[in-house]
Amino acid sequence: MNKKTLPPPPDFDSPEEAKDIIHFLWNKLAELEDRLNQNSRNSSVPPSQQALHNKAQNTSPNRKKSRKKPGAKQDVKAIADCFTLLNTAHLIGE
Repeated sequence: MNKKTLPPPPDFDSPEEAKDIIHFLWNKLAELEDRLNQNSRNSSVPPSQQALHNKAQNTSPNRKKSRKKPGAKQDVKAIADCFTLLNTAHLIGE
């Protein structure tokens, strides 16, 4: 990470000027901390635009990987095959 070089601290002519600058910087710090703590759940940024390191935090730690293989399951394929056979038999019978 590259650090930016900061300008020299300002010279204050009065305690009131120093107080005003401190309040401004304090508010700016609070604003930046709020932005840093936002993610797609509490901001208007969609999950697809969210940084990758934040996406890993959103996954549930209780979620376990499935043992099932991806794709259509065997019983769905068997039902589709039955319908194909019935349609074919119906067409042959006509």
